[in-house]
Amino acid sequence: MASSATKHFIRQRFTALIQVPLTIFLVFSVIAQAGSTREEMLTWVSQWWVAAALVAWFLAVPLHMSIGFGDIIDDYLHGKGTRSLSHTLNSLYALFIGVAGVFAVIAITLIA
Repeated sequence: MASSATKHFIRQRFTALIQVPLTIFLVFSVIAQAGSTREEMLTWVSQWWVAAALVAWFLAVPLHMSIGFGDIIDDYLHGKGTRSLSHTLNSLYALFIGVAGVFAVIAITLIA
């Protein structure tokens, strides 16, 4: 069985690997939509494959961010209470960003 550090390393690299093609796709897609009306953008986002890409992005990015900031917290905060509080706030922030992003995509998909 892999150690905790190995799982952490793999999870960090996996989320980074997922983000690269999703981010490239989303950046070029949004640039291609420049000049579109609000209705055209809503229609574009509500397509299942665009919505799926956005949901995957909103799940991968906060997880990757949480892991990265967790490493920074472990390296630079030495007080046990401060470190514990920082990890909790980091996790809650990542959870909030992920849930808000997924909720926004679902809401847009259902509206359009």
